Amino acid sequence: MGSWGLGVKRALARTPVLLSIAAVVAIISGFLVGGAGYLQLAGTGIARDAITSVAPKDAAVRFETALATDATAQNLRVVADVRRGIAPVAHEVTRTVLAPPAAATVDGATLTAGSKPAEIVLGADAQVRGASVLVDGAWPTSGSGHGDVVEGALQSSAARALGVGVGAVIVTEGGPRVRIAAIWKPKNADAPRWFASLASTGSMRDDATDLRAYGPLIVPDSALPPDDSTAQWTVTVDAGQLSAEDLPTIAAFSRTTTRALEADTAATDGSVDTGGGLSRTAAAIAAELRTIVGITPIGTILLGIIALATLLQLATLLVSTRRPESVLLRSRGASVARIVGGAAIDSSIAGMVGTVVGVGAATGVLALTIGRVSPDWLQAVGIALVVPVIFSSVALVDARRLTRCDSIDDAGRGRSTATIAAMVLVVAGAAFAIFQLRLYGTPLIVSPRGVDRVDPVAVSAPAIAILAVALIIVVLFRPAASTALRSTKSRRGLAPFLSLAQVVRRSGSFAVVVLLLAATVASTVYLGALQSTAGALGERAGSLRLGAPVRVTPRTVDALWPHDFAKASGVRAAAVGSERIEIDDFIGQLVALTEVGMRTVMSDVDGSVDPQLLARRLGAANPIGIALPKSATSLDVTLSGSAALAEGFDPGVYQAAALRASLWLMDDDGVVVQRQLIPLDLASGAVAATSSVPLPPTTGRWRVIAADLTSESNGIFVVAASLEGFAVQVDGATVAVPKPTVPWTVQGGEQSRRFVESRLAGQIGATIQSDGTGDVRLMPASTPSAGAIDDPPAPLPIAVTASLARAFDLSPGKRIDIVLSDTGQSMPTVVRAVTPVVPGSTAGYSVLTDLTTYTENVLRSGAAPTGIDQVWLRADTAELPVIRRIAGSAEVQSAGGGATPAAEAAIVALWIAGVGAALLALGAVVAAAIILRRQRLPETRALSSVGVSLRTQRRGRRAELLAVAGFAVLLGAAGGLAVAALTAVPIARSVVPDSSALPAPLGIALLPTLPLLGGLLIGVLLIAALSTGRLRKGPPR
Repeated sequence: MGSWGLGVKRALARTPVLLSIAAVVAIISGFLVGGAGYLQLAGTGIARDAITSVAPKDAAVRFETALATDATAQNLRVVADVRRGIAPVAHEVTRTVLAPPAAATVDGATLTAGSKPAEIVLGADAQVRGASVLVDGAWPTSGSGHGDVVEGALQSSAARALGVGVGAVIVTEGGPRVRIAAIWKPKNADAPRWFASLASTGSMRDDATDLRAYGPLIVPDSALPPDDSTAQWTVTVDAGQLSAEDLPTIAAFSRTTTRALEADTAATDGSVDTGGGLSRTAAAIAAELRTIVGITPIGTILLGIIALATLLQLATLLVSTRRPESVLLRSRGASVARIVGGAAIDSSIAGMVGTVVGVGAATGVLALTIGRVSPDWLQAVGIALVVPVIFSSVALVDARRLTRCDSIDDAGRGRSTATIAAMVLVVAGAAFAIFQLRLYGTPLIVSPRGVDRVDPVAVSAPAIAILAVALIIVVLFRPAASTALRSTKSRRGLAPFLSLAQVVRRSGSFAVVVLLLAATVASTVYLGALQSTAGALGERAGSLRLGAPVRVTPRTVDALWPHDFAKASGVRAAAVGSERIEIDDFIGQLVALTEVGMRTVMSDVDGSVDPQLLARRLGAANPIGIALPKSATSLDVTLSGSAALAEGFDPGVYQAAALRASLWLMDDDGVVVQRQLIPLDLASGAVAATSSVPLPPTTGRWRVIAADLTSESNGIFVVAASLEGFAVQVDGATVAVPKPTVPWTVQGGEQSRRFVESRLAGQIGATIQSDGTGDVRLMPASTPSAGAIDDPPAPLPIAVTASLARAFDLSPGKRIDIVLSDTGQSMPTVVRAVTPVVPGSTAGYSVLTDLTTYTENVLRSGAAPTGIDQVWLRADTAELPVIRRIAGSAEVQSAGGGATPAAEAAIVALWIAGVGAALLALGAVVAAAIILRRQRLPETRALSSVGVSLRTQRRGRRAELLAVAGFAVLLGAAGGLAVAALTAVPIARSVVPDSSALPAPLGIALLPTLPLLGGLLIGVLLIAALSTGRLRKGPPR
């Protein structure tokens, strides 16, 4: 028989073992390749969901420049630059052109909205039909119109406001005559295509004329005025075809394309305005997905370690079953190379078959459950190549032993020494890796650009620590068994003593069972702790980001106030202002809400923050201003003024032009509104006018807290102005408002020294020395001793985060200046409290303050408050549908959930590796049980010969395996908890954004942990029953 025939017969004789090898390799390749494929699909799903769930402005990029003379050539060049920047990502480019707002007539009459003059905006959009719904009329066709009249299509909201319909003719100054042929509206006004677009709202404010402009009125490009028109290209991506690999391209798209367009002077004249946050969104998603690499190597390393040990055990089993054949072949002159070559061929075939089956199964399962994915065949080939290397190495060692006639079953001293040496090295490595992980607090190496790479030492800390725990348990196994053996000598009964004696005698053979079970159990416990910690951190981070159980953020300019949510049952609402601030060279965030809002609505971030303490420390003093009665619907106030020309000026030349006034009102929720009064023409002498301004609905009452006076003249005048006669309308009746009892003084510091306040009792007024334009702000005096010019506002009381306090050595009572980034205004503050985090802000350097006090300080400094940009709510989950209906297009976010989608995907991938490790460990235990049964065949015969029944021996063998398994499981669970206590928190922080300052509770997620541990124990019990149930006197097959 030739060597090939002999090799085939030897392989067929050991078919069960080779099939076991193929099955184990299938598990290894299936779980490794399947885990990687799952992460790829999960990343794509996360990217698509994120792009479709953000605000419209964050899902698009818009490039704007002046319309060129050759608009067609300009469009071709711009579109080419855009496509180069975003290729190969599936995308859509929409071009629109807008003319500047212009006064117009409709059917010969001045264009108005209601009773107020209005303007019209002409536009061009060749793609508007596909994104719109026709409300009335018919779309204009190319070349439609008669004579000098062109046909156009007007946005429906604009048509409603202007009171025009199909057939109306609108004529703009210097523009075309446009007959309205169609009324249309966007199919989805919240689509990214329409973000911050006139087409989504139908109107805007023209800053140049202070009038409302309506539109767009879509006309052909040729009908647009050639001067001052702007062209816009809005770029959106097809989320349905997006993949995680596209995110870096999209993240760089805005920046690179802006540079390309600025360089393309033939298309843009070097001037391009870029808007929209698509690139920022993609960069944030990519950064979140990169955090996955912070923990997924843990599962890969653990699965790799257990896979290596399992393959070594199977190789040992194959060598053991073939040892009689190998001895015979060596005695007949077969070389070591021939024996090793046979093992290599057998294992290669089994490895390739197992790899193909495993990869195919994993790909099929993913295709059926999540989606199709291209498997990582390079990884699969690597697994297939490792298998014959392992089996050939074990076969080579065994063949050399046969050549040297070494004893196969030695005393195990060398193995014990090697185990101890390996344990010392691995423990030292684990200690160093854990030290590095805890030193930096994360395995991710982060730069200002985001996550650059993963620290291989820190990320491997949990896996190395679990291996160290398993090796320590292996080293402790023999001493523990010997101690238990000594304790049974004095007990009655021979069975326990014999079982423990065999465990001690064969501790080397049981070591692999202890190693794999301890490592698997420790890994499972660790994964459960990591999932629990990441979930708790995710909930706390989500609560921190929102600031309250529910947060509502308007997506348009339409305001939402706490009063709007009063109709929802049991809902408490608070207005919140949030601004970016600068502290020296650092960027931070300021969050402001009222004292009541802190007490009733603000989240405590799962006990990390004390809202009651912060409310006491930051609460405002007595409210300032003129309190208006509750339920007031409008405010009447009389503005009086007169002007006297300074000496030396000719009254025939210099004239006072006007006096303007506005009131600042704040309600109990901290909402601030400004109301303009009727201006006065002072040219004819002393005049007065009574204004009636509407008051928005509110849950409390309004207070007049400041008044702005502006005089306009072409010379130096002394203007006397006063506000008096305050009255409100309540339920249709006029109710007089008491006169102010506190003097109102001029605010603004040194720049206001030329203004002299009148300080008339019960009257708000000032004498303004005006040269051109004079502005003055009046507010209640901050102190009883304040003069005509009030003192600068007192420092703003704030609470600072612990990280900010450490960076600037702050403590209660210390002062620090902050700068409001949007206005550049510097504001003195005084620290009243230090808190771990500020709800509503994820910035490390954050401050919290009272909204009422903050608004007052801003007004006293002469600036205009930015108003509120969020509403925080405390409500039951059942009220969320009502809240969403009230919020309309605003974004409604509620606390809850847990870890971020990226963190959840990473943890699922870890559990995939954990399940694979458990299956491999059971396979290794099966191999170890078979090897032990073969090794103990002489013992079985000897015990049978002295009268020990096979049944008794079966019970003893079963008790031995279960005792060994119990020892490994108990210590493995304890070791897993120890590793989790040392490493789970920093690993969890690396995948949960905005959690660095939050306390992380260590727990165990019972649902995935207990079933996996239960399955593992059931598997061990079955192996113990099956491996001893067929115990025989004859040789095993």
